[in-house]
Amino acid sequence: AWAGWSLDITDFTLYGLVLRQALTELIGGTPTMAQIGKVGGLLTTIGLLGWAFGGFFFGIVADYLGRVRTLALSILIYSVFTALQGFAHEVWQLGLFRFIAGLGTGAELMIAIPLVAEAFAETHRAKILGFMMTGGGFGNLFAAYIYDWVGPYGWRYVFFTGIIPALLLALMRRGMVEPERFAAV
Repeated sequence: AWAGWSLDITDFTLYGLVLRQALTELIGGTPTMAQIGKVGGLLTTIGLLGWAFGGFFFGIVADYLGRVRTLALSILIYSVFTALQGFAHEVWQLGLFRFIAGLGTGAELMIAIPLVAEAFAETHRAKILGFMMTGGGFGNLFAAYIYDWVGPYGWRYVFFTGIIPALLLALMRRGMVEPERFAAV
C-alpha cells in the first residue's frame, strides 16, 4: 500500500514537472503561459476526475472481486496509462490517458486504505495508515530523481517510466493474499 501510494504521487508529480514541455509541443506553435496554464489546469482536472470515478467504481468492484486482485488491476491501469501518455500526439490524447490513469490511481488509494485497515489489528491501524500516507512524500522525491535522470531525454521518456509500477507489481503480487477479515465476508 505504501509503495502503491508513493508511485501514485510519483505519477502526479512527474506530470507537473513535464507539463510545460509537453504542452508546448502538443499545443503547437508558440503557446503563451496563459494557454499552457489553461490547458494544463484542464488536464489536471481531468486526471483528478479519473481519481474520483476510479475510487468510487473500483471500491465497489473490490467488494466483489477482492481487494488484492482489484488493487493489482488498479496499479496495472495507472502504470500502463501513465506510460501511454508518452505516446500522445494531441492534447486530447494526453487528457484521455490522464483520465484513465486517474481511474487506476483513485482505485489504488480507495482499495489500499481498507486493505491495510483489514490486515492490521485496531491498535495498530492508525499508525500503519499514517505510515502509508508518508508514501506521498517519497513519491515526490522519486519523481524528482526520475525527472533528473530521464528528463534530459524529453518529456515522453519521463512518462514512459510510468510502466515501472506494473513491473514491480509482477514481483509484489505473488506474496499478497486477501486479509482474513475480507475473506470471511
